[in-house]
Amino acid sequence: MSLRAKKILIIGATGGIGSSISQSLSNNEAHLILHGKQEAKLKVLADEITFTGASVTFYVGDLSTEDSTRLFCNQLNDHNESFDWIIYCAGYIDETESQGLISANSAAKTFNINVLAAEAVIQNCETKISNQGGV
Repeated sequence: MSLRAKKILIIGATGGIGSSISQSLSNNEAHLILHGKQEAKLKVLADEITFTGASVTFYVGDLSTEDSTRLFCNQLNDHNESFDWIIYCAGYIDETESQGLISANSAAKTFNINVLAAEAVIQNCETKISNQGGV
């Protein structure tokens, strides 16, 4: 399948998996729309990808709460973005929790990012995905 001229939204593009996927897709002449919560990391990744000649835009957004996820979705709506594919790579696990015990705050953040934010982004964007695209 050719990805030439396809618009691909990569949520969590600055993490290990998201960054690898972004860099791999940059060689396929797709337009990459990157998301991450740290602007500095996004700029570095975007610069690396544009150096290959790929087309990139990026959005900074935190997905750890319902309100911050809504703000990110509003950014996409405000810029009238449409996509051929969405790749959700955002994820969170609190590595500081010891002995398998997890605090209520850490559990809430993990669930918000790994489940609720994914659902919210997909619901918000499902009408913006081309008929031949997907999640």
